[in-house]
Amino acid sequence: MDNSEAFWMDQTDSFPPRLLAIFFSLFDPLQGPWVAIESPPGSVTESDGSEGKELLVPFDSISEYVIPKPEICNKTITVATGGYRIIGHPVSLVGNHYERNALIFNMCMIFHEDENVSSYIPIVKRLSRNLKVLEQQNQYVSDLSKRPIIMSVMEQLLEDLNNFSECMIQLDPQNSINIKLFPVFPSPPTVKGFHVPILTVQLDTLMDKNWDMTIQKVYPFINGINSVQRVAELANVSFNNCCRCMEHLMYYGCLIITDIFQFHNIYAMTTNVPNLMQDPNFQKECVSYVVSGNSARVASTTFSQIFSLYTSLRHGVRVKDWMSENREKFHGLDVRRLISFGIIKGFVYRVHKYPILGKQVNTAALTPEESKLASLLDGQHHFDEICVTMKKGPKEIDLMLSKLGDTAYIYH
Repeated sequence: MDNSEAFWMDQTDSFPPRLLAIFFSLFDPLQGPWVAIESPPGSVTESDGSEGKELLVPFDSISEYVIPKPEICNKTITVATGGYRIIGHPVSLVGNHYERNALIFNMCMIFHEDENVSSYIPIVKRLSRNLKVLEQQNQYVSDLSKRPIIMSVMEQLLEDLNNFSECMIQLDPQNSINIKLFPVFPSPPTVKGFHVPILTVQLDTLMDKNWDMTIQKVYPFINGINSVQRVAELANVSFNNCCRCMEHLMYYGCLIITDIFQFHNIYAMTTNVPNLMQDPNFQKECVSYVVSGNSARVASTTFSQIFSLYTSLRHGVRVKDWMSENREKFHGLDVRRLISFGIIKGFVYRVHKYPILGKQVNTAALTPEESKLASLLDGQHHFDEICVTMKKGPKEIDLMLSKLGDTAYIYH
């Protein structure tokens, strides 16, 4: 999974999706499913003044999904057809005062098919619940005299949600509809002990005494160097709670995760480079981030110098060897920030080393610590994870591996 800032912060670029139309449909005992109200007119049915206008979606082609069998009612339904996506939440009310002892209705919204409409699904559900309660209390749906109120609600919903992402409608002195759109972010990846958290915002400017106590404890130790396991130990909180805090901050775009920086690491460039290199703002940000020292040194460093270092990253070359090859170019540059900037922006990736034990070992002859290490040498655990799990440095792990016998490595 991509954990770079570019991936994580761009998830809301298309928020909110454009709401094209809303229509309100009911089941009539004589004519079956029909559209009582639509906004704008001529979206799903031909109406006065819309002659010759092409419908977004002909209602006849989706009627069986909009007003479904009672068994499917009270569930969210999504229909994609003709380049459009329709979402609704049909409601079925049972009562002997209705014809056929039931009232089935649905308020649906129409979007372009390629839009991410996940933020509107809670809105559709809430509108259905509101209409259900309004019908049970005041017959807002079945009373024809109140139909203009529903039409006014739909028109205001269409305009306000598109323009302001929220809507407040006062129906009468006792009833109102309050709607607000919130972006739905993707679930964050599972945080592991060997991950290193990096803040993307100044969290201290947002935090107050009412924030979660665990977040307040772990925040001072998030410095782009400490691993999650180390942060949990320094903050004196449980490892699981620390991981949940990191995932929570990541969900809201306050934090990203990267790997532990060490000089024996191997890094390489991704294919995302060309688009980024053409952005002058990106170049300025890169120089100011990776140059250590005063503003004069920043001014004297060019992006081309830094870019030449990035392009020399390649498989099989450790960071310390890479620095030796380019010793003169590193004057005034912070190598740790140089690598982390590339990771954050998504154009540099870590090449991990996965050790595999070459032959079976007699576990009975091993110490408990050696047995624990041997269980991790199956090609599924990379070197960072092994170091954090064993709570040892790379040199100590290398020494233990040499004692276990032949070890092969997969670089990926």
